[in-house]
Amino acid sequence: MNPNQELSVNLKVTQIDYQQEQSINLETVYQENIKGHIIMIDWRHKIMVRYFVTIVALLILSKFFYQNESFKIFLFFPSLLASIVSAMFGIMDNNNHIVIECCKKVGFKLENEFAIGSGLYSELQKSYKPRFSYTKTLKYFYIFSFVFFLLLSILLFVKYSCWNIYKVIL
Repeated sequence: MNPNQELSVNLKVTQIDYQQEQSINLETVYQENIKGHIIMIDWRHKIMVRYFVTIVALLILSKFFYQNESFKIFLFFPSLLASIVSAMFGIMDNNNHIVIECCKKVGFKLENEFAIGSGLYSELQKSYKPRFSYTKTLKYFYIFSFVFFLLLSILLFVKYSCWNIYKVIL
């Protein structure tokens, strides 16, 4: 055997090892992408639960202020906080949506790289095109909640003459 043949055989073995190592890394990346996607969807639902718990707590506080005559001047405050909370949670949900969409794009690219053809991300990319998506529903819900609670706080501020609040505090 001449030395050139041996060198080419070693080179081919090195290429095979490199390809196997690369495919293992792509599998790992794909699995990590799925884990990240699941974590972000779970986090998105946890944020929604925390939003509703916060709004309910603020509504209970509003009820307390309404039932006590001396606290009615503070009645605008929980609805003002609810509007701020709606804006904050809407921004957080939008950020989560961006990360989830990135996970979908990466998953789709990796499925094409694996030449799987019909994985979850490929099917989502091809066939799932809702007219009114979950993300749009939440986006409009948070915007509506922000506007509603802001207008309610302005209405309560005017109705109960809250510009005199400094007299109560001092």
